[in-house]
Amino acid sequence: MFKELAGQTVRAITLEKEGQTLIIKTDKYKYTFAAEGDCCATAYVLEPDEEDLKNFLGNKVVQATSSAIKVVNDDFGNQTDTEFYNLRTHGGDLTLELRTEHNGYYSGWLMLIGREEVWPVFDDIREEARREA
Repeated sequence: MFKELAGQTVRAITLEKEGQTLIIKTDKYKYTFAAEGDCCATAYVLEPDEEDLKNFLGNKVVQATSSAIKVVNDDFGNQTDTEFYNLRTHGGDLTLELRTEHNGYYSGWLMLIGREEVWPVFDDIREEARREA
């Protein structure tokens, strides 16, 4: 899913709706992802580390991978799954964490729900106009 980012320069990463919406803006596209979960699961993306984000933004992605899901169970039968999305650049790397909380029977995932071409000069004006509408 993130492999398309390879070769693109990431300009901004933002989270909305308490981490349930992830927006990645590159020099070419604005990608919008939704953290989804089955009926009884809550999925969200954690806020990236500020220092990692600072070193990462403005650099071209050279590799995008995901890691195996890490599962943690508590004493009450609740389970938290963490999936890691690793974005590598020559200036710094960034790991995004998708967390899914559930009772052990469900799962969560990131779903691409939007991909818009970015117009570098007019993009900020367009975004502001959409918010005002």
